[in-house]
Amino acid sequence: MPVADLNDLGDLDLAIDGADEIDASGRMIKGGAGNLLWEKIIAVASVKMVALVDESKVVSKLGKFPLPVEVIPFGWRTTFRHLEKLFSDFGWTSVPIMVRGGLQTPLITDSGHYLLDCELGEISDPDGIALKLNQIPGVVEHGLFIGIAKEVVIGRADGSAEIRVF
Repeated sequence: MPVADLNDLGDLDLAIDGADEIDASGRMIKGGAGNLLWEKIIAVASVKMVALVDESKVVSKLGKFPLPVEVIPFGWRTTFRHLEKLFSDFGWTSVPIMVRGGLQTPLITDSGHYLLDCELGEISDPDGIALKLNQIPGVVEHGLFIGIAKEVVIGRADGSAEIRVF
């Protein structure tokens, strides 16, 4: 299969990728591997995005997996405080927010940013949180993939699989 630069292509016919969590509406948390910005760019450049997961990734409510938020290094502590305020506005108190890799050796994404992992527990309004995260200066992208997956293939321990269409 030839490798091409996304800039040299039109819409992609298909993107296939995993998810850290997916709910019954096809909303996902992604970014556990650290490339959420590029993954989201490719996913939305595709006519059809299919998630491949095992049954442990299917959840009734998103949030068990920490929500990654990609932020620019400049002023990241200010962005951090805005995240704390946002989470407080949505009813969470003292959300643990960790710099992935730690303060001494933060993980640097392919685009040169930091990842902040936010342990929310349960996200009752993922659509609302996603919109508000997009409004915080310094947030490059977040791991809530809303309305992107068209299908999910769920692999089961017994070797069977289920396909859900959204």
